Amino acid sequence: MNDKRFDDILRSKLSNLDLNKTPQWDLFKEKKKAAKHKQDDAHFDNAIRHNLANHSVAYNVTHWHLLKARLNHIFNIRRKVLKIKSLELSVIFLTLFCGLSIS
Repeated sequence: MNDKRFDDILRSKLSNLDLNKTPQWDLFKEKKKAAKHKQDDAHFDNAIRHNLANHSVAYNVTHWHLLKARLNHIFNIRRKVLKIKSLELSVIFLTLFCGLSIS
């Protein structure tokens, strides 16, 4: 199909088109601006992806030992807190029990 015939087909289809709405150029500007921001974001993302594609972190065995030590420390702290809270709870129950039994 040549360009002239295609243009004629489009012209005939659109000639009977009746628009009752007024154009909203402000909305169009906002959509265009949002599309430009999205395009800029995609460009930025591609630049970061390209820069990080060949990035690698050297393997270091000591990092695993440090992580294990830190996790053990956290576990020990949680265990101590649990012990202290259970002791506090038992002291509260004993205090209530003694207070109720005396009166």
